[in-house]
Amino acid sequence: MSAYKLNIMIIGSMPSMDKIVEAFKLYSTETDSDFGVLNYEADGGNIVATIYKKKLKTVRVVNLELRTVDVGEVDDVKLVSLKIMTDSKRIEVYTGTDSDRKLVTDFFSDANLAIETSSPSVNLYKFATDFRASNKFSVPRIAGSEYVGSEEAQGEFVAKFSDSDKALEFLEGGHGSHAHTIKISFRATFGKASITAHPDGCFAISCKEEDQDHLFDRVRNAIGVV
Repeated sequence: MSAYKLNIMIIGSMPSMDKIVEAFKLYSTETDSDFGVLNYEADGGNIVATIYKKKLKTVRVVNLELRTVDVGEVDDVKLVSLKIMTDSKRIEVYTGTDSDRKLVTDFFSDANLAIETSSPSVNLYKFATDFRASNKFSVPRIAGSEYVGSEEAQGEFVAKFSDSDKALEFLEGGHGSHAHTIKISFRATFGKASITAHPDGCFAISCKEEDQDHLFDRVRNAIGVV
């Protein structure tokens, strides 16, 4: 299986497409900013792009002559792949998790692009039940910030299940509002698949390459963004 990321941002307001393209064009050349655009393509109301942020990375090198380890810094970059969809009012980030969404908003700010975004609110119980009819469906793991139970079991929790019905009952109950991660597994068209979902619209998807597009659409439909 291959691993994919789908991290969704909802657009509140944004400048014209021409202004966005102009900024991407500027950042695709050498600038004084730590941000840059490796490549981009505008098609109708969509822009597909890879942006980056420069950073310094600490490295250690063995000096055999002096028998020491030297510490230095080298230039590095953080790459982020994204798609801006003006018609459907969302941005999809295909790398990392929430930190990469933050890098995208920081880039917008650096480029003086007045793009306001927010995270979708995902009901993890409803999300899981949307896939319940899938072949070999299961909810093997739920993680949360606060266990709702006896006083002896407070705090962070990771619950594992072999019975998907029990897992959904657990999620539908008081634990659902405290869950920050669920993992669902099922059989997609071309093979096994799993989705790890977060309530703020970040998804990690493992599946056959042939299932990727279809599962991305299923996730979008499940959270009501199309």
